[in-house]
Amino acid sequence: MSNAKYKFFVGYLPCSLLGLTLLFILLASFANTMLAVMIFWPLFLYLSGPFLFVQLTIFLLPIRDKGNKNKFFVNASIATCLNAIVGVPLLIAILVGVSKLPWIAGYLKQPRIIVVDKVGNVYIDDLGPQYQESRWDAIYKVSNRGYVSKFAEQVRVKDSLGGMVVDQSGNLFISDWNDHAVKRITPSGEVSIFAGTSGVVGFKDGLREKALFSAPGAMAIDGNKNLYLIDRGNHVIRKVDAKGYVTTLIFKKDGLKTNQLDAYDISADIDGNLTVISDDGQRIDSIDKNGTLKNLAASTERWRFLSIVRDDLGDHFAIDQGNKIIKISHSGAISEYINTVAINTDWIHCLALDKQGNLYTLGRYNHTLYKITPQKEVTKLMR
Repeated sequence: MSNAKYKFFVGYLPCSLLGLTLLFILLASFANTMLAVMIFWPLFLYLSGPFLFVQLTIFLLPIRDKGNKNKFFVNASIATCLNAIVGVPLLIAILVGVSKLPWIAGYLKQPRIIVVDKVGNVYIDDLGPQYQESRWDAIYKVSNRGYVSKFAEQVRVKDSLGGMVVDQSGNLFISDWNDHAVKRITPSGEVSIFAGTSGVVGFKDGLREKALFSAPGAMAIDGNKNLYLIDRGNHVIRKVDAKGYVTTLIFKKDGLKTNQLDAYDISADIDGNLTVISDDGQRIDSIDKNGTLKNLAASTERWRFLSIVRDDLGDHFAIDQGNKIIKISHSGAISEYINTVAINTDWIHCLALDKQGNLYTLGRYNHTLYKITPQKEVTKLMR
């Protein structure tokens, strides 16, 4: 075998095959986990990049032996220099880039609210490090493929994001209790005031641009694009319908009609039936479309129930005492769904639910986003 052919088969070809194999593994794994990017992408670049460059250079630029005109040999010093010049800087760049991935760097500092859209993208409100005197909320997006990015960086909410919800079109709504307004962020990142008047506190129904709120909090949206929000300062639940008109909900409580309710969290199904946590986390109540309030669970312990979601079948999931998730079936039966031991964390404090029945929750102390499948398989999505 000639020297050139020998170098091709033992140098260029193996590196090419190895690089292509790693690329295949990367593409096959990318739909399931970003781990493939962390492991295989640097290897692929390093092996099929610098090494192939070196092998190709050696193959094309053999050095003639002066003592034998028909003999060629590889100059080891040239190969080493090329590898050092091209390979080492690229490898360092790759390692630096990988170190900035959320899986490695750990973006979340104090996550508080999570929502998930119809295709499985998760949005997280993160307040930032506790030791900072002036903290601005940041919103991160975890795509359904596991890629993490900062969403709508121009949103300026200073430690005052009270609620967050996403509609079927991918518009994200956030309530700013300090600004007394609801803001809309389009999928392209454009931000505008959706309801209320920026900086003006009050209580007024009507067109959403002229309505007034007082410290709006948690929000929910139904299948008809009606948005519901807890108006904490006024102790009522407000509704912004699909036509842009704001009303205050009136419901029947203890046989009497009232609009007063000290609600903390809210969820809605596709038909507009609501579920709320109220009275300092001591009650879980459902409110049907006719305004009839029905108690689902109650406790004498303050802040026992921390977060609530409901599916379109009428089943509810709630965080109970921070150490477990309970399920309240449509028949009213209450059972433990999963606890923090199975999730492998100490304390959870927020819930979201996607269309496939997957639950998402946040570890309060380890600042980790978890996904829980209907089969109760737990995976970490972000920390």
